[in-house]
Formats: sequence, structure tokens, C-alpha cells
Amino acid sequence: MLRGEEEHALAATKLTLHDNHDGTTTGHFTVPTLAATILKKVVQQMASPRRFAQQAARRARAEGSAGGASLTADQVAEATWDAFRAEDLDWSQKYGRAFVELLEHLPTDHLSGKVNATVLITLDHDQLKASLGAAHLDTGHDLSASEARRLACGAGLLPAVLDGQSQLLDLGRTQRFFTEAQRAPCR
Repeated sequence: MLRGEEEHALAATKLTLHDNHDGTTTGHFTVPTLAATILKKVVQQMASPRRFAQQAARRARAEGSAGGASLTADQVAEATWDAFRAEDLDWSQKYGRAFVELLEHLPTDHLSGKVNATVLITLDHDQLKASLGAAHLDTGHDLSASEARRLACGAGLLPAVLDGQSQLLDLGRTQRFFTEAQRAPCR
């Protein structure tokens, strides 16, 4: 009976996403209870105040050692909670941010190409350096130049140099062979 319930749950698994056209996307998913439990526990751990403990403890120790005093466990715990409360977010917002972080750091060892996703971003070099202006995605969406810079910090970059009429002049690569570049459509 339990095996039948698990098979039914797997058959009912789905994910839908809806672009709200305001910079957000809402979604709905149905997954087996085990998968939901795993997701819930991971997100809760990522949003937990304990995650701030090491960072807060280092900061508090640095401040304490500057004054020559060592910190007690209570002082470290208080510094942890101060850092956690400083975000001024409710739990659903903390969980949402943890979920975004989880998505941005998915393991890539089982993906073709070994990157989280291939997203083509078109951005003027001067705008990229200044963190001003808008970057254009191959999906038709825009994002800020500063967000494009943040994403580029953890990305395998594939620069494409275009002339004034968007004709491809040079297509860079992230590795010796062209597998990623050949799969990336140029527009």
C-alpha cells in the first residue's frame, strides 16, 4: 500500500512557473512528501540563525581581541542573534532567500555542460564596469547591470563580441574545446 502511494505521488509530481511581469515569478509544485521534507529541511537550515554563528563569532572575537578580552559563549550567542535580527525579515522571506541561494548553488556534476544553466546576457562593457543600466537576457527579460556582475562572479563566462549591427565578431570560450560555445545560440 505504501509503495503504491509513493508511485502515485511520483506520477502526480509537477512544477509550474508564472512570470508576474514585475521582476518576480510565482510557482506551484507537487512533489512526493519525502522530496518536500528534504527541501524544507535544507531551506530551514540555510535560513537558521546558527548559520550566522561562525561569521558573528569571528566578528565578535575580532572586536573582543582588539580590546584584549576573550568572549564568552553567551556573548557569541548574542552576536549571532544580533546578526540574524539585523536582516529585519520575516521567516517566509528568510526561507525565500535561502531557496534562491539554493537554486543559485545547485551542484552541476550531473548536468550536461557542468554549469547551473546557460543564460545569455547582453550588456554594454561600460555599463558592466559602472554597474549602471540594464542587461538583456536571451529569455526576453532584463536585469540590472549590478545583478549581471553578481551572477558573473560565479559563472563560466563566454564573452561574445558584436559589432554595431549585432554581427558576431568573436565568440570566447570557457574551456579548450567548443562544446559550450557550440551549444549557446547567438542572437
